[in-house]
Amino acid sequence: MAGKQEKVQSMQSPSIASSASKETSPVPQSPAAATLKKIQALVEQERHQEAFDLSNRNSTADPMIKNARGVCLMRMRQSAQAVRVFRELNLMGGGITLRPDVPAIFKTNYATALFLSGNVAGCCDVLHELRNHPHPRVAELREEIAKWKRGLSLLQRLGWGLGVQPDRPVTADFVPGDFE
Repeated sequence: MAGKQEKVQSMQSPSIASSASKETSPVPQSPAAATLKKIQALVEQERHQEAFDLSNRNSTADPMIKNARGVCLMRMRQSAQAVRVFRELNLMGGGITLRPDVPAIFKTNYATALFLSGNVAGCCDVLHELRNHPHPRVAELREEIAKWKRGLSLLQRLGWGLGVQPDRPVTADFVPGDFE
């Protein structure tokens, strides 16, 4: 019996050793992942234009890089351009239905860009699709929309209720755009 246990242990040892070495060896980063880290570092330093330029030069087809490009645009107060970037990431071929296979962060960034560009109704539509998603940006956007609505005049609220978006600027009490 002891010989049988030694044989089982010797058979397990190489796999255990190889799995341990896999855990300690560094995982190589893809070029897109390395670029994304550089973009995030630049954004954290508030070097948004440099981050945007880097996103345009590298991995332009990678969805995470496209998301980062949209974040940079929002941080540079170019929300209408950010909407175009996020529309490409989020909408299906026809252009009116949100893709179910994209990460929620792409959708929250799209909603944020829509809101900041003045398209409150569009933002509400995206938030409706997200329903009760736990990402903090969902709750922040809902609060910003509630504040915006409270600032409407009676006539504007009536128009909003009938589907007419009032000509009233939007503001946000948060830094727009998220990477995660």
